Amino acid sequence: MPDKWPRRAEPSPIPFAASELSRALRPVRPALIGVALLLAAASALLLLAGKGAAIAPGEAQQQRPEPANRAAEVPLAQATWVPVPRPIRLFALEAPELAKAPASYEAMRAASGNGREDTLSFGMATGVDTPFMRLSVYRGRPEGKEAASFFVDLTRRAAADGLAVAKAAPGEPLAVKFGEMETADIKLSGAGVERQCLAFRRAAPGEALRLTGWYCGPAGAFAGRAGLACLVDRLALLSAGEDGALREGFAAAERRRMACGKAPLLAQAAEPARASPPRLRGAKLR
Repeated sequence: MPDKWPRRAEPSPIPFAASELSRALRPVRPALIGVALLLAAASALLLLAGKGAAIAPGEAQQQRPEPANRAAEVPLAQATWVPVPRPIRLFALEAPELAKAPASYEAMRAASGNGREDTLSFGMATGVDTPFMRLSVYRGRPEGKEAASFFVDLTRRAAADGLAVAKAAPGEPLAVKFGEMETADIKLSGAGVERQCLAFRRAAPGEALRLTGWYCGPAGAFAGRAGLACLVDRLALLSAGEDGALREGFAAAERRRMACGKAPLLAQAAEPARASPPRLRGAKLR
């Protein structure tokens, strides 16, 4: 007898397999989602880092703008030279013309390299009754470039002392024991006082020793070129330390020293005159 009701179809094996796979993967699905989220976050961080590196210079410039003139921010003298506290005197200059002028000594060393500059000062710009002299001695190899022009160098040094070069006229070279020096007739002004002076400089290319300065005679006196040469020739070396080239350079300069510069320098004791034997009373002189 045929069945009235149709038989219920057996479930297909494929849907069964899919449902089983779904049930099997159900615990693993959250882990896969977490891994995907971690990968997405890492990719986002890499993109942000690359973008930040690309705009970092621009942002830094906006936050910290560079000054238009860095030289105005840091003075040139402070950036180049460092004062030497309580320096050991390496040089001395004694002359009758400078005996009554107040004297001072200072030294600076180059911020880079081994250069050092010692400055001997006598008198003041406003003390017109006494001489006014500055003598700077630089020793060491030139720091990167040769010296500036004579007039530029002179103007800078005068400005460092609060003075202005009101007038300058180049002069003839002047021979001293160190060689030929550049010279100029100048007028220094400051604090309402003007003084007629002679400027000088010895800055030969490649030489490790340079001399720069000026000499202003007292009121009513003329600062002559011959007198200036004698003053420079009186510059004496007190100590060279381990600088053999400096010692040899001064020794060679002394051999070229002019006659007018051979007066006693550093309180050198004169050889005592031999006393004649005492006379005996009643002795007959022959």
